[in-house]
Amino acid sequence: MVLIYIAFAFAFRIMFLPSDQPDAYKPDLTGNLMINLDVTAEILGAKSIIDGSFDLYTRKYFKEVVPPDGGVIGYPPLMFYVQVPIVLTGMLLGLEPLGMGMIIACGFPYIILGALCALCAGVVLKRCLHVADEMTVTAAVFLLLFSSLMFWVTTYSARFDFAATLLLLLAMTKLKNERYGWTGILLGLAVMTKQTVLPAVVVFLAVILMETLRKEIGFRKTVRLLAAMPLPLAILIPFLITSPRGLWNGFFVTPSMLIIMKGTFINGLLEVGKFVFEEEALREFLKVHSNSIIFASCIVLVTAVTVKKNIRSGSSQFCALIALASFFCMLLAKNAGISRHAVLPSVFVVLWGASRKPGFPYVALWFVVLQSFILDHVPVLWKQHVGLIFYACACVYMYYVTFAMVDENPVAPEHRESNCPESDNQAAGGVGDKSLGA
Repeated sequence: MVLIYIAFAFAFRIMFLPSDQPDAYKPDLTGNLMINLDVTAEILGAKSIIDGSFDLYTRKYFKEVVPPDGGVIGYPPLMFYVQVPIVLTGMLLGLEPLGMGMIIACGFPYIILGALCALCAGVVLKRCLHVADEMTVTAAVFLLLFSSLMFWVTTYSARFDFAATLLLLLAMTKLKNERYGWTGILLGLAVMTKQTVLPAVVVFLAVILMETLRKEIGFRKTVRLLAAMPLPLAILIPFLITSPRGLWNGFFVTPSMLIIMKGTFINGLLEVGKFVFEEEALREFLKVHSNSIIFASCIVLVTAVTVKKNIRSGSSQFCALIALASFFCMLLAKNAGISRHAVLPSVFVVLWGASRKPGFPYVALWFVVLQSFILDHVPVLWKQHVGLIFYACACVYMYYVTFAMVDENPVAPEHRESNCPESDNQAAGGVGDKSLGA
C-alpha cells in the first residue's frame, strides 16, 4: 500500500511539470494550493542555508514572496534543512528557485514522509497499543494513506504536517522501548518542525511526569528525556547568530499559531474586548500574546485530564488526549476548516479509533469518510463553519467515550495483548503497560 501511494503521488506531481524550462514564478498565494506560502518559504529558507546567509527570519528573503510590509516566516527551520538537497540539486540542474519545477520537486520528500507516517501508525498500533488484529492495522494504514487529507495536504500542496506527526509517532515507539533519550530528541525535533505540535508534546510530558510521580518510570529516565529535548534547538544557532531579533519576531511576534478571522475564539475576544479597550491596541496585544493564552489553556486541559484519569502512555486514552489537545488548540487559534492544521489530531483519532475495539475500525472509518466528504464537497465559504461543527462534535464524542464513561470491568494488564475492547479504556487507577514501569 505504501509503495502504491508513493508511486501515485510522485506521478501526480510529475504530471504538473512544465514541458519547457520554467521561468521564475512569483506565486499567487490566493488561489493555487500547490504553489503555497509554505513551499516557497522552504525554498527560500533552503537557499539561505546554502548561501550561508541564514537570514530567512529577516525581510530580505521573505519579501520575495509577499509584499515588503508582510511579516517574517513563523516556522522553525527543520524543514528548510530537509529541503536543502532538493533545492541544491534543482539549482545545479538550472531550475529557477521559485519556478514550477522546483516547487514540484520540493513535494517529493513530504510524499515519502507522509507514507512513512501512515506506516509508522501501523507500527504504533501493533507495538504500543497492542492491536493484534492485522485487518485493523491494515485498515488504519489504508485510511491514512488514501484519505483526502493526505492527498490535499501532502500529495497536492506539499505541506509538511505529516512529517511533524511522524516524529511524534516515532517518539511513541521509542518511549515504548524505554529509549528516553531518543524520545526527548524526537519530541524536540517535532517542535522544531511546527509550533502547533506543542499541545501534543505537552501531553507526552504530562503523562510521563505523572507516571514518574507514581514511580512507574524511574526519575533518571525522565531526567534523560527532559535533558535530550533541547538538543534539536542547535539547528537554530546559525539563524540566531545572523538575526536574533528576526528569529524572535518569527517565533513570538508573528502570529504563527493565530489567524484572526471570523468564527475563532480570539476574534470573539476582540469583539467583546473592544467595548472596554481600544480596538487597535487590543488587536495588537492579541497578535503578540494570544498564542501564549491558547497554549496555557491547552496545558490546563491536558493537566486536568491527566491528573484525574491516570492516563498511561501506551493506551488509546493517550492518543485521545493528544487529539483533543490538538483540536482544542486548532479550534481556538486557527481556521477550523478542514485543512493541514487537522493532520496531527486526525492521525491520532484514527489510532484511537483503531485501538479501542478489535475488528474493523469503524470509528476511524467514519471519521475519515466524513472528513474527506467535507474536504472534497463542501463549498469553500462553508468549510470553516462546517469544520468547526464537525471537529467540535468529534471532540465531544471522544471525550465522552474515553474519559466520561465509567469502565465497570477494567481488564487485567496480562490481557492487554489480546486487544480487548476495554484494555485501553480502563477506569481511573488502572494498571498501565508493564514495559514502562521502572
